[in-house]
Amino acid sequence: MGKLILISFDAVGSDELDELLALPNFGRLVKQGMLFRDMKTVFISNTYPVHTSIATGVPPGMHGIISNTFIDPAEEGAWCYDSRRIKAKTLWRAAREKGLKTASVLWPVTGYAKDINWNLPEVVIRKGENQVVQNLKAGSFFIQMQAFFRHRQLMNGISQPALDNFAVHVMRDIIREKKPDFMLLHLTSFDTICHEFGRTAPETKKALEYLDGFLGEIRAVLEEDTTVIVFSDHAQLDVHANLHPNLLLEKMG
Repeated sequence: MGKLILISFDAVGSDELDELLALPNFGRLVKQGMLFRDMKTVFISNTYPVHTSIATGVPPGMHGIISNTFIDPAEEGAWCYDSRRIKAKTLWRAAREKGLKTASVLWPVTGYAKDINWNLPEVVIRKGENQVVQNLKAGSFFIQMQAFFRHRQLMNGISQPALDNFAVHVMRDIIREKKPDFMLLHLTSFDTICHEFGRTAPETKKALEYLDGFLGEIRAVLEEDTTVIVFSDHAQLDVHANLHPNLLLEKMG
């Protein structure tokens, strides 16, 4: 049985495909496989609902993750990273039921996912929380401790592309040492840099080169029978103005 890795290029849209195709690793992958453009996403097309739909095969209304953050004001904008809130069967649970070994690095909504053998979940902490402590609670303790000790020098908080570089090194270690059957990797450098500089800025173009390099590093350690699926959850649009209806209503009395 062949192995499978899903690699998420967060926020990379069809408008970026021509640039990606000109880069060596992504271009080589497409020549060896198939390319699908302009795919329809789910509503709401935020990162957490989309990734959970990818992981379950059902829309947000069925799996229950309808936003990146909780809608309830009592949750104080906390992010929905706890997989125990998913109401549908996930790919990692299905894989575990088949006796397959699974690994996930920074994949959304994988916190406390007991069916993932080696799990470094994407955990967005609240004010006053410690990132390492919260990650250790929500993911695989030993694999995360090993990752932090081995590669902590690569990180600069959650800044990009350093965080993606860390994630890729962790996944490479897991692939070489644990040999999982099913792997999930979430790369967010394009999304983060796009939010900061805009979609067409030179810094954002450079982010595509980062992703291409990361793809090459991962493929270099994969076994020959591994299927690689690269996808994106949504695209980006530049914003020129923000409207705050509640403030306008308040001013109007």
